[in-house]
Amino acid sequence: MKKKIFICVLFLGYCLSAIDVAAQRENNIWIFGDKAGLDFNPGSPAPVVSAIGNGNKEAAASVCDAQGNLLFYTDGSSVWNRNHVRMNNAQPLHPLTNGTGVTESTYQGTVIIPAISSDSLYYVFSLTQSDFYSNNPSYASYGGRLFYSIIDMSLDNGLGDVAPGSKWIAIDFNLTEKMIAIPGNDCNVWLVVHDRDTNMFKAYEITRAGVNMKPVRSYSGVHGTKLNGQRNEWHLLGQMSVSPDRSRIGYNSTRANYSELHDFDPGQGTVSGGQILDSMVHSTAGRSTHAGICFSADNSKVYVTSVWNEQLGGNRYFLCQFDLNAAGGMAGIRATKTFLGETYISKQLRRGPDGKIYMPGFNSSDSISVVEMPDAAGTACNHKVNAIGLSQGTLSDFNMGNPIARALPPDTVIIAYDTLFLCADADIELRAGVSFPVVWADGLTDSARVVSSSGVYQVFYARMEDCHWESRIFYVSEKDPRFSLGGDTVLCQGEILRLDMSHISGRHLWQGQYTDPVFETDKTETVILKIDYDGCVHSDTIRVEVVSVAVNLGADTTLCYGSGGLSLHLDVSAHAEIRWDDGRDATDRDIDQEGVYSVRVSYNRCTDSDTIRVKTEVCDCEAFFPKAFSPNGDGLNDYFRMITDETCPVEKFQLSIYSRWGQAVYRASDYRSGWDGTFQGVPAESGTYMYIAEFNTGTGRHTKKVKGDLTLVR
Repeated sequence: MKKKIFICVLFLGYCLSAIDVAAQRENNIWIFGDKAGLDFNPGSPAPVVSAIGNGNKEAAASVCDAQGNLLFYTDGSSVWNRNHVRMNNAQPLHPLTNGTGVTESTYQGTVIIPAISSDSLYYVFSLTQSDFYSNNPSYASYGGRLFYSIIDMSLDNGLGDVAPGSKWIAIDFNLTEKMIAIPGNDCNVWLVVHDRDTNMFKAYEITRAGVNMKPVRSYSGVHGTKLNGQRNEWHLLGQMSVSPDRSRIGYNSTRANYSELHDFDPGQGTVSGGQILDSMVHSTAGRSTHAGICFSADNSKVYVTSVWNEQLGGNRYFLCQFDLNAAGGMAGIRATKTFLGETYISKQLRRGPDGKIYMPGFNSSDSISVVEMPDAAGTACNHKVNAIGLSQGTLSDFNMGNPIARALPPDTVIIAYDTLFLCADADIELRAGVSFPVVWADGLTDSARVVSSSGVYQVFYARMEDCHWESRIFYVSEKDPRFSLGGDTVLCQGEILRLDMSHISGRHLWQGQYTDPVFETDKTETVILKIDYDGCVHSDTIRVEVVSVAVNLGADTTLCYGSGGLSLHLDVSAHAEIRWDDGRDATDRDIDQEGVYSVRVSYNRCTDSDTIRVKTEVCDCEAFFPKAFSPNGDGLNDYFRMITDETCPVEKFQLSIYSRWGQAVYRASDYRSGWDGTFQGVPAESGTYMYIAEFNTGTGRHTKKVKGDLTLVR
């Protein structure tokens, strides 16, 4: 059975983690520096060679398809296809004739953003270097200008080229060399740049309709001032980056020697609350400090490069870590500053698909340094200097390439439900049914998986062409026809063995011919039963032997408290002599205490005896859930919880309560606790909720699964 419905997603955090699977693969190949690059598809990053050369030091960006295959890359001035050949209409992108490098020395000179309206179109944004001047009078002052072009991957037989009429379109001017792309909250992306002369951020929104040429303006952080009588270069150089949860922007100024943290609103594109994270007295114009900045994957740490420190030797540059979860506000964060190891002036940082942080090597432009565990505090993060060697003839220089940013879907999910059945002791294959990247709720990323137990299995996958993401839920139920006819049986002459298997669902087949669920025999034979339950087949056999006298008190057993005890019955001839261990001669005996009980039966020459050992314990107990509760503080029905006897052993208790929208509002693993009717500290709405409980009761550890509706009454 399959059906599709639309629901509002309240667990957005998980949604984003699912969408990131595709985005990470699109960032799997980095192109940067002078012909350098890294390929993350093998698992550990492997060096690659690109065609970007001519002394490029800073501007670079690249993009892959959803499977991690390279599509194209750019330095902001030209664009190369996956074969490392310049695209026909991108030689260069800009109109200047005196060279192609108007962006090569821009610190963050280019970024790629996939178009939201098409899976074949990509925006390439180009930011010219701040000190670029042309001998062409028409472009005498070309520095700090922002342009964009559109790459159409359907052109040139799938190798891509600049879309006609979409080349080097002017957007803005008088900007610093900082530029990043941040996914918004409503299927949009923000391109964030910074004004050169003030503390103004500008966020250009990219939507289905294209680039909104009217930016969102925000003022945050230090305004800046002129340095050594020159124009205001306070904000000119340094790296800007965004935290993975998109709530913070890290901002470095190399000329002014400081780092800032700002709040970012991905819904509005606004920047606010700027505070200085780290700084030092500026003593010499042009001294470059506080260059690179990057957040850890769990948003708890921020790393800053090129921090000059006289106490550690003077004129040396270090990688530093700050703990963003430290108490005491910004002062507390500053106090966690940890020097991790030497780096080099003006180096960028970038977080990889593996969560590690990478940067150009120390005193070595042909290697890469790595922070292995960026979420760990202090030196436990394991900063490895010059850990990865680049390909011969390639150099990292200053940059690591700007990552792409893909639009995140809005809060709508299309969910397909599949109900499947699993035979006991068998397995079943679950398929997502799509060709693009997926992620299962437990983190697996294969499009198909084999399961051997019942449960709920959920898979997520992004359909970015129409900007939504889908989730398929497989409800796997186990059909278990397994049964036991019991042990081999001895019958006294005239006894009839009656085997009733009507409580087992399925098609019954006794001795290969009888289909009634009940089978009787009074002769010596092997009894065979096969049950077919919707294709799940199980069989069992017992041996029945008839003798003149048979006594079978049954296997040693355990009495359950409250069950009424155990009744022993001897199905023997009325003329048989019966002698129990206590001297009685009745055919029936009720047992309600622990002990060893024995009987001897004689009839003519037919004699038999048997003994049974009986223990007592709480085997099982009743448990139920109320259908309504009223958490109004009057002491009556204030909590929704399982009700059972206090002496009942309960194990492996799991209770989940969901709203009518399918959102989990409460979970508990202790049956004694209960839901007080609140969600995230706020009273939940009155109405109907669904609960699912699974637990074991009694010493017999009877597994019980209970689900139903409950009403919250206020």
